[in-house]
Amino acid sequence: MKRTFIYIFLMLASMPLFAYDFSAINSKGDTLYYNITTDSTVEVTYDVKVYQPTRFNFKGHIVIPSNVSYGGKNYHVTRIGDIAFRYCPLIDSVTIPEGVEIIGKYAFQHCSGLQWVSPLPVSLKEMGESAFANCKLLEVCFSTPSCNIGFFAFGYCCQLQEVTLP
Repeated sequence: MKRTFIYIFLMLASMPLFAYDFSAINSKGDTLYYNITTDSTVEVTYDVKVYQPTRFNFKGHIVIPSNVSYGGKNYHVTRIGDIAFRYCPLIDSVTIPEGVEIIGKYAFQHCSGLQWVSPLPVSLKEMGESAFANCKLLEVCFSTPSCNIGFFAFGYCCQLQEVTLP
């Protein structure tokens, strides 16, 4: 009995806890979730409580705002977090604003309908591994020459025809 309790405790203690700090509705009417990263910046994340069902709430074009307000304070969106839009098959295009510095690991992985991403911002410094893996992207346009691109970032993007570098 005591040994079982210890195993369960260790298992739960080692699991990552994901939650969001607040949600806001973007210009298209989609509810996006955010984690506050500093006094003035946030990252786009997801709601762990409804992770799977919300994957089908995102349809068509997704607009990531450059700024979002919460609690009377304005925050700059500087990151799209790990797995933020993973397994969202109904997304077909994404606008990523200037100011975003990081696209996290697996952020758009398995977005099987995703064909178009706005030209990636000049501010982009890092793209995590498998960020766009298994998408149907047709083209990718980098605006910055100094972006670290993670392993397999565009893996299995079999329809990718053009990559534009500065």
